[in-house]
Amino acid sequence: MSSSSAFGSSGSGSSPASPLSTLTFHFVSMSLSILNCSVYGPQSRKYFDVVTNDEVAGHTFLYDHDCQIRAVIDWELEHPEVEVRGVVARQLVTQWMTLSETKSYRLMEAQGRQYEWSPQGNAICLYKVGKSAPSEMFAQISRKDGTVTLDMTPQALHAGLLETLVIATLLFQSGLPDHLLTITIIYVQQGPFRGIPDDVGRLLNALLGRRLVMKMSVDLLANQIPGNVLHTIIRHILSIYTSVDMKPTDHYCSLDHPCRIVFAILSPFFDLRLVASSWNSGIKNTLQSLRPTSGSGDSFFKRVEDAYYPHPWHINTKVRKYVLLRRYRVHHTISDRGVYLAYNFGTLPAGCLDANEVVIKAWSDPRDRECVTEASVYQTLDKLTGVPDVKANMYDPHCSVYVIVLQKLGPTLEDLMRAMPEGRFNEKMVLGVAIQMLDRYKNVHSRGIIHNGMKPANICLPPPRRPTFISHPDLDQDTRDTDIGRGASTLYPIDFGLSSFLSPDETQPSDRRADTIGNRCFLSVFGHHGITQSQRDDLESLAYLLSFLRHGYLPWSAPPPPTVQSHATEPAHKLHFCPNSSLPSYVSPQVWRLKTSTPASVLFKGMDDEFVEFFRVVKGLAFNEVPDYDAMKGRFEDCWRRRGFNADGSQTGKVDWWAIWKAVQGEEI
Repeated sequence: MSSSSAFGSSGSGSSPASPLSTLTFHFVSMSLSILNCSVYGPQSRKYFDVVTNDEVAGHTFLYDHDCQIRAVIDWELEHPEVEVRGVVARQLVTQWMTLSETKSYRLMEAQGRQYEWSPQGNAICLYKVGKSAPSEMFAQISRKDGTVTLDMTPQALHAGLLETLVIATLLFQSGLPDHLLTITIIYVQQGPFRGIPDDVGRLLNALLGRRLVMKMSVDLLANQIPGNVLHTIIRHILSIYTSVDMKPTDHYCSLDHPCRIVFAILSPFFDLRLVASSWNSGIKNTLQSLRPTSGSGDSFFKRVEDAYYPHPWHINTKVRKYVLLRRYRVHHTISDRGVYLAYNFGTLPAGCLDANEVVIKAWSDPRDRECVTEASVYQTLDKLTGVPDVKANMYDPHCSVYVIVLQKLGPTLEDLMRAMPEGRFNEKMVLGVAIQMLDRYKNVHSRGIIHNGMKPANICLPPPRRPTFISHPDLDQDTRDTDIGRGASTLYPIDFGLSSFLSPDETQPSDRRADTIGNRCFLSVFGHHGITQSQRDDLESLAYLLSFLRHGYLPWSAPPPPTVQSHATEPAHKLHFCPNSSLPSYVSPQVWRLKTSTPASVLFKGMDDEFVEFFRVVKGLAFNEVPDYDAMKGRFEDCWRRRGFNADGSQTGKVDWWAIWKAVQGEEI
């Protein structure tokens, strides 16, 4: 298949390209064409995102992994311009890459040196221009099975040519396969449309009879078709694709950001944009007319919710107008603090048919304190056992929001408590929580992070097993979570927006009052007074949580109900938290007074002595003193064995949370 690039032909050759000892970069398309893709290099590391933004019509941006623009192509002008920051000054593409008189190669200048692009077989190769004939190959661009590959030598990388070669690849590979031009002409000629001038019809017959495709003629043809006729043609072609080759109700994606299946089906339609400027404008206008509101939002295939958000500036509206990061479709609000459930159709081979759910946290202002803290904490805790996998942690320029995409976990301990017949855990479950959370906090604290977010709603059960629609070695990490299944006992702490960083060198709390904000029921006494948080404060909060899980209330929260109705009549048991528990700690000082005056014997009434001992040890810790987590955990494990909780064959400290959840929900285990 030959190709007519939007940049222009680079000539053709007969000899194959020479093998290189190179670094390989793959252009993985996630949207309409190579002008919307990601560039992956050695060790499958993502180096760049290529974004052609419809809101900034006619511009292609190259973003690095820090979301900084490294290069831009301006297609809006009559002749495209290019700029590579710090390497190539803004100039016309035709001046930057000049075609030789023989039209057999192109000369390119970068970093004050000249290079030559020359076709070799099925590849386009780059050579350094010198006094002698070019011999040393620096890079080559090739396409196979729809995948574009850039191979470059280490010398080219050291010369600072990476961004330059990526831009050159985009220019060379942004063209339209010639057979699609012929298909377009045939369709226009044979389609049931009137109003096409006779001279255009004669031109069509001439082109078809000679089986020639000439860019100039196609430009003339497209520009002479009346706008209303062109719009009708485009709408009709799109309706054929979407009604015959796919079922729109099966897809969460959009025309602007299709999944793999939709992209494969619609790619010939979208390639029509490269026929001529009139086709490009016509398709843009068609897509614009299909969007929910004029000038905004993606044209989604499937409606996923009936929620209505009237304010365009609100975060709930922003995340629903677009496909986030070109792969996530929000469909449910978990919290009014910008937490959502979304479908991830990503790069899975089955696209939306195998879409799985993820949790998205979004902020309109990337400088928001919680946003900065949570993004930094998840980067620090990356790959740590018992911490949610982070799928993405970046700014989305298309939607103008900062998003953290997290693995979807199971229900929270709060959900489980509400479902329990008496609204509280039994002794074995509480011991399981204690053992699990000591392991979690040992690892989190070792990375210099203080959670400061302890409460039942911030601890999740492990993710359930999710059958995949299709088995494929390229399935992304969303479908290969390691801690899944009914027997998994790992608990996951979440919500690190109020966390703090603690250096091992800090031996004294700050002399400035810390603005500690959290759930007052579980906040440490020092937290109430604004004293810098450390390991002891997280463990004190854990002690309060263990008491709450066992009793269903705390001495300083609402009193327990006088009677408890059966599970059949009250499936969601009322939990007793501190009122207005999300307010700053200094609003209600009586809570910390109750905490200091409540003895451990009352706090852990009816519970094993190990809980009293745990609380005594925690309260005796100094600021930033590293606790003996293993000794604490060992005492709880001894209690587990002494109480005979291994009799059912379970391992020490292992609780089958999903079996309990299914049992209280009346589901089959």
